Amino acid sequence: MSNKQIFSSGRTTGKAEEKASGFLDSASSAASNATESVKQTGSSARDMASGAAANIKNTATGAADAVKNTTAGAVDAVKSTTAGAVGNVKSTIGMTE
Repeated sequence: MSNKQIFSSGRTTGKAEEKASGFLDSASSAASNATESVKQTGSSARDMASGAAANIKNTATGAADAVKNTTAGAVDAVKSTTAGAVGNVKSTIGMTE
C-alpha cells in the first residue's frame, strides 16, 4: 500500500469518525431535550391536577356551607312557625303563658 493510499484511508476513517461523533452528539442532545420536555410536561400536569383538586375542594366546601346555612334557616323557620302555632292554639283554648 502506498503512502498516498494510507493517507487517503486515514482521512476517510477520520471523516467517518467525525460524522459518527456528530451523530452521537446530535442523538445525545435530542435525548436530553426529550427528557427535559417530559419533565416539564409532568410538572405542568402535576400543577394542573393540584389546582383542579384545590378548586374542587373549595367548591365542595362552599356547597357544604350553603347546605348547612339553608338547613339552619329552615330549622329556625320551623321553630318560629311551631312557636306561633302553639301560641295560637293556647290563645284559642284560653291558655295563657
